[in-house]
Amino acid sequence: MRVHSIDYLRGAMASAVLLYHFASWSVGGQASDTVLGKLGIYAVSTFYIISGMSMFIAYRKSEWSMGETFTYLIKRFFRIAPLFAVATLSTILVVKIMKPAYVPDTANLIANLTLAFGFYAPTKYIATGGWSIGNEMVFYYFFPILALLVKRPALFAWAFIGTLGVYAFYAFSVLGTAKDIGSGWADYVHPANQGFLFLAGVALGKLYIDGVIIKQKTALLTLGLAAAAFVIYPASGNQISIVTGFNRLAFTGLLVAIVYSVACISINTESIAHAVMEKLGELSYSIYMLHGVIGMAAMNLIAPHFGITEKLDKLYLLLFGALPCTLIASLLVHKFIEMPAMKLAKAISPKRNALPASQLY
Repeated sequence: MRVHSIDYLRGAMASAVLLYHFASWSVGGQASDTVLGKLGIYAVSTFYIISGMSMFIAYRKSEWSMGETFTYLIKRFFRIAPLFAVATLSTILVVKIMKPAYVPDTANLIANLTLAFGFYAPTKYIATGGWSIGNEMVFYYFFPILALLVKRPALFAWAFIGTLGVYAFYAFSVLGTAKDIGSGWADYVHPANQGFLFLAGVALGKLYIDGVIIKQKTALLTLGLAAAAFVIYPASGNQISIVTGFNRLAFTGLLVAIVYSVACISINTESIAHAVMEKLGELSYSIYMLHGVIGMAAMNLIAPHFGITEKLDKLYLLLFGALPCTLIASLLVHKFIEMPAMKLAKAISPKRNALPASQLY
């Protein structure tokens, strides 16, 4: 079962992260009172909810035997690792050109290429945005347990409440003492601070499969109201203000409403718009992982070479140079690296009866 509207949202959120970074790197950091400032934080949070929901829908028929679990882990690794390696090695190459004396730490490089860093050193990512993929791998590791818990509603409810408690603890106590998002970054990117979002997605997937579907008009109204509330929600200053306290819980509630209302919207799969948005969703992981290194190259190699120093000129360089390059690179990497890697994973994995997993981004 493929939920096309969720693909749309996935692509839109990847694009939002790209625009947030390009704006921040050129004209300056985006504060909490701007739409991009909010999306810079919560687009990634949306990915976690989408991921949890997509994984549950895709693997809803799995019994999680040893063979099925092994197959699942192989496919997840081959889905994520090849592109992550491309982004990581490309970032190292660009940094090496910028700073010839730079030598990557071998242990850290291995941790990135194996995607193990998320389990014990979530701040040690190399590629832009890599921390969130490290978190995803942690969630994927525990997903079979969550999927089994769903079959025992009482246990799942306790897991849900407990994870929400940890989420609130981070929002009010751990991050609540941070002066800004930079000083609180190590705590913010920790999987324990993000796990509830993935679990909330699993819960939404269960509701969706159980047929708890909002009618089209209600879904559109809910989406409109939640999106409007997200935009106008009062916030100011450093982004730490929107990831702490009641603001964190409010934004999370809005994201849950947005994701589920989008999932319940029917899509005309015959339109040109669908073809464009479906492709954007298909390339969303590539866009997310590649825009950082391409933007870095544009800002630090291309801009100085052509004497581009003004903020707006740098933004134009990113929007009209780096963005098209990101899309082209994403198309090529998806076709020649991601797709072959997924086919290889399928070929070497034991057969199973569960449905094929939806794409992460």
